[in-house]
Amino acid sequence: MRARHAVCSRCGATNLGEQAWCLRCHASLPTPASAESGPRCPRCGAPTRPGVRFCGQCGAPQVQPSAVRWTLAVRTGPQAGQAFAIGERTQVGRSTENDICLQGTQLSRHHALFERTPAGLRLTDLGSTNGTWVNGQRIAGPMLLHGGDSIALGDAQCTLRADA
Repeated sequence: MRARHAVCSRCGATNLGEQAWCLRCHASLPTPASAESGPRCPRCGAPTRPGVRFCGQCGAPQVQPSAVRWTLAVRTGPQAGQAFAIGERTQVGRSTENDICLQGTQLSRHHALFERTPAGLRLTDLGSTNGTWVNGQRIAGPMLLHGGDSIALGDAQCTLRADA
């Protein structure tokens, strides 16, 4: 029998066997769902009821990622109070060439990239000088995001909103 492979929804690492926690970032891994167990959250593996919009345990949307409307709400920095819709592929930075142009001395010209994937919304730092931070941790590679995540892009402290 082959070992189960679980892909971490937070950092994207592949974990072998029946591990409950990701070896790279220590996030909870989904548990195998059987047909008799009913629907489970794709992020944390917790049982959910049919028709619920968000997981009661982790808050992740329980709809197809493409159906979620993602919004980046700026909390601090020169554009505090503004909110920006995130599309299929949305680049953020100081340059006006970006889909979302944020002002600030700590932002790189081409700072980060949001991409919708079958697994959800992914954020990638584009080699920025000051890094991209999610929930207080600097990201080292592409990372799947969830509604309510706190994102720091240079001077801008933002909150990611997910509306189903």
